Amino acid sequence: MLTLFTIAILGYLVGSFPTSIIVTRFVADTDIRKHGSGNAGATNVFRIVGWKAGLFTVLVDIGKGLLATILIAQLRIGIIPQIPPSLFKIIGGLFAIIGHSFPIFAKFKGGKGVATGAGMVFGLLPMIFLICVGVFILALISTGIVSLGSMLAAITLPVSYFLMYGLQDLPLLIFCLVIPTFIISAHHENIGRLFRGEEKSFENLKLF
Repeated sequence: MLTLFTIAILGYLVGSFPTSIIVTRFVADTDIRKHGSGNAGATNVFRIVGWKAGLFTVLVDIGKGLLATILIAQLRIGIIPQIPPSLFKIIGGLFAIIGHSFPIFAKFKGGKGVATGAGMVFGLLPMIFLICVGVFILALISTGIVSLGSMLAAITLPVSYFLMYGLQDLPLLIFCLVIPTFIISAHHENIGRLFRGEEKSFENLKLF
């Protein structure tokens, strides 16, 4: 239990690194939470600061999920009972997502966890990560709406896992069911705007 607790705390702290806030403060000397959607996520950085800052933010946020899943999850303290190895990775990654969404270093006001979640999926299931990215890109190209692409990619995660692996690893299957729930619930405001036809498309982002 000490190992799982330590992994959870470290994963949360890594996830709490406020990438978008630091990047926009450095590049534009402003607080991203005071502009656009008010969300401290990469999409808002794209919209307000530009694609270079947005891309950098995405990559760092993906790295947070990957770091928590691959490296932090390797931590072992004391005698470890018969716990599935995937559980350590899931705990590390999940708490990185929680940290990203509710960062202790930014008054618990962060992003929606999509990029950090993507990094976690990449660390756990690289092939399924590519499938989800493909779905996101197709949705983005066809609709131009980032939030819709994110939610469709999240829904693709459990479907792809079940079709490819079935019930082989129960912790992983539960993870694949929990992540879409978390991401979709984080997009509840976007869902409302989608139904009202008010959600901004990628065409409105500041690319240059």
